[in-house]
Amino acid sequence: MGDNLSRDRPMGRRDLRRRLLRIRRLRLGSRGLGREGGPTGRRLGEVPRPPDRPAPPPPLATVDAGRRPHLRLARHVRRRGPRTDPRHLTRLASRHHRTNCPRQRPRRRPGRRTGNHHDKGRHPHRPSRSRRGQAGAVRTEGPRLRPGTHPRLPQQGDEDPREPHPRTPRPAPAADHRPRAHPRIPHVRRLAGHLPRRPGPQAQGRRPQTRPPDPEAMTTPRLSVVVPFYNVGAYIEDCLDSIARQTFGDFEAILVDDGSPDDSAVIAKEFCLRDPRFRIVEQQNAGLGPARNTGVEHASGEYVTFVDSDDLVTRHGFGMLIRSLDQTGSDFAAGNARRFNNSYGVRPSWLHAQAFTADRPATHISETPQLVLDRMVWNKVYRRSFWDEYGYRFPAIRYEDYPVTLKAHLDAVTVDTVAAPVYFWRERESGDSITQQKFQLANIRDRVVSAGLVLDEIEDALPTIRHRVHAHFRQIDLHAILSAFGTVPPDEEQHLVELTTELLDRLDEAVLANSPRLAQLQFAALRAGDLELLHKVALDPDAAQQHLQLTNDDLTMATSVREVNWIDGELSIRGTAEIRHLQSKPSNLRIGLVIAGKNYRLPVRRCPATDLRGEESLVGFEVRVSRELLAKCTAGPSHFDVRLRVGGIRRRDLLRGQKAGSPGWPPGSWIDGTNWIQPGPGKDGAFAVRRLTDPCRLTSVEQTPDALVLHGRSTFDEPSLFVSRPLSGGEEAVPLTVHGRDFTAWLPIGPILAEINPDDPFSQRTTRAFRVRGPEGQEQVLLWTAGDRLVSHAENGRAVMLTRSTGGYVNLHESPIRMTATAAVAAGNMLVVRGPDWGDVDFSWRRYLPDSDDHVDVACRRTVSDDGWAAVVEMAALEPAEWILFATAPDGTSHAVQCEPFLSTRLPLTTRRSHHTFTIRPLAGTLHLEVT
Repeated sequence: MGDNLSRDRPMGRRDLRRRLLRIRRLRLGSRGLGREGGPTGRRLGEVPRPPDRPAPPPPLATVDAGRRPHLRLARHVRRRGPRTDPRHLTRLASRHHRTNCPRQRPRRRPGRRTGNHHDKGRHPHRPSRSRRGQAGAVRTEGPRLRPGTHPRLPQQGDEDPREPHPRTPRPAPAADHRPRAHPRIPHVRRLAGHLPRRPGPQAQGRRPQTRPPDPEAMTTPRLSVVVPFYNVGAYIEDCLDSIARQTFGDFEAILVDDGSPDDSAVIAKEFCLRDPRFRIVEQQNAGLGPARNTGVEHASGEYVTFVDSDDLVTRHGFGMLIRSLDQTGSDFAAGNARRFNNSYGVRPSWLHAQAFTADRPATHISETPQLVLDRMVWNKVYRRSFWDEYGYRFPAIRYEDYPVTLKAHLDAVTVDTVAAPVYFWRERESGDSITQQKFQLANIRDRVVSAGLVLDEIEDALPTIRHRVHAHFRQIDLHAILSAFGTVPPDEEQHLVELTTELLDRLDEAVLANSPRLAQLQFAALRAGDLELLHKVALDPDAAQQHLQLTNDDLTMATSVREVNWIDGELSIRGTAEIRHLQSKPSNLRIGLVIAGKNYRLPVRRCPATDLRGEESLVGFEVRVSRELLAKCTAGPSHFDVRLRVGGIRRRDLLRGQKAGSPGWPPGSWIDGTNWIQPGPGKDGAFAVRRLTDPCRLTSVEQTPDALVLHGRSTFDEPSLFVSRPLSGGEEAVPLTVHGRDFTAWLPIGPILAEINPDDPFSQRTTRAFRVRGPEGQEQVLLWTAGDRLVSHAENGRAVMLTRSTGGYVNLHESPIRMTATAAVAAGNMLVVRGPDWGDVDFSWRRYLPDSDDHVDVACRRTVSDDGWAAVVEMAALEPAEWILFATAPDGTSHAVQCEPFLSTRLPLTTRRSHHTFTIRPLAGTLHLEVT
């Protein structure tokens, strides 16, 4: 009954399903099967062959199916007959697995002789690295071999109608070729019998490009970190420092100087002298892709990863990814990422937030199609044997990541995904990083070339993958290129038209037909050569939208939540509701709170607000929810149902669209002695409220010179309190004094300040959370009910702050001292911001000039009192723009002032002076002022 998927456990239903899915995904070079089990004439997901191209001979897997039990198993499943019960399939797999093929036999017990002496002494879980690499490489020219196809040796005279030259004959595999075993399932050769994996076109006969280890070195590092750099003197030291702080210390860092003209090389060499794990390699300037290739050639580790020299890595990132690979044997592991800069702080990366929603060990792009959005190379750790087997090479263009990363996703048997952030991706204020140079012609040219390489690679991919890639290029790359028509010089317009048309013509018509109508207008203008219309749409898309004929699909509901607070014991919610493209004057609005499926209608007060067109109209509303109705809420989210009628058009949706400030940091409150109401996000991010009955909570905090004293109450008897680091893992018990369900905890400050290993490599902040556990394993997160002010302590340049999270729970932050705002008010013609006094700094409101790191500062008058510092500025000195409050130290270093969570719950602050509107709001933890 068992199948040797491992040496110590039988194959269960989940293992069987995973095997069947991967057999179908890899396809083994066989022909697809029709409804009755017969051949369909082409592989699953393959584009039909042009009539002038001869069909290849039947692959080995079809001819020799008698020795391929997996093929018969997959074919049996596809017939969908009455014998597809999982227990029958398990017996079938076990019976078919017993074969005379020595490479398919179950592993014998240790100490007994086997018929295959070639494997003697080989590690059962580690592939041999002495074999020649068979891998393919990403290329800019040459014959194309699509993923999922079985290679046919081409003959002289074979021609591809898409290529100007005949194919080059490919040598046959070596007679002594041995396929690489799956790292986790040694006796299963890539889950495909002993068929060789599909070789790529550029790695034929080439050995893996590895550098021999230094004979003086005691051991070879497990991980090689490749860091190319060019003209990044302002950022490279922070980057290298974040690598050196890794909890996983068994690595080497290869710093590739790509002919950098600034002092980057000097900084890198000084770092190499301080840390022997770092070494530098120099080359003439060739670009980021060739520099990465050079780094790989000098790498010697079991794993390889890449870091851009202006970015940062989390201290636990490498360890998490390698630990996952060691557990699963996957070909590579990838993790989540964050965007950051000095103006906006740290926030999620939109692309990675879509792809890395959960930990998924041993998955594949065919099982997790959203991985097509995982287009960057630097958030991954690759198994070096996998990298060499396919001989990946970065092309000498910008946007060189995607052709390599997507091909690796297609080539891999399994990959691991980690939801925790492992990489911090810098977003420069000037917009001069590669991915932000959207409007330079050379940048656009490389973007189109990169897209072409990716589209070549997925021509025969599964339909789901192909569709997602084409849709992604339409949504991101094509949109960015069309936006360039707003700023392109007249002498380059025709070049831009040619590049944009080249990409447009490669995308599926079905994807283009499902695009927004404004995008379809741009497509039509591009094909008609209407440059004037392209220019107008790029500069003012909203104005162009008004000239389109509206359809019913365009008239959708748009809601927002702009303020959340408590007034006289009732929950007050202010927001907007409107139907896109319609005037909202003669409208009827109904809002109800849905509790356990029952809709309770709320009284609605209409008020003027700024609509989607930037005009004042009657789209605003306020609803208040009474204590009596809130008491009916459950622990699950209760959402707000919004119905809007404008003329004869009716729309309905959940209330959503939380803005910065109190909607993102909604305050909670008691409605009686035991029930706490906490607003926040619910289903699909819609706004909701929850009722928490007698939660474990922090009731008050005392501060002593060397400790924080926490007083709280538990839901259960004999509680224990634990503090953990959500990002890096691990937890510690906090000493408690318990009186029934009440407890007191002492939290020493010294050990927290002494441990300088931040989880956030940019802000240098470490966040800790608190959990309460009962004697029977009950567990709750500790809720903040201890007032509306943080508790802080600062010494020796570092600060500890006890405050709340976005969900209302207790957080402890430890970081270097950064000025933090705790209050903001408008006093007459003055704007005043206050906070605790932690040092001698100057304050100023700063705005950045377009496409530049240059900025304009308006100095504030600083005063100090027993309550802390105050930064005062005249509103008339601030012209219409977006401003950020900065603090500058005596040594000239500056940082954006942080916005304390309890201040965020009271924002936005809006005031009008001299025909201008001033709005203070938090954005990614920093304080911003919008003047309009």
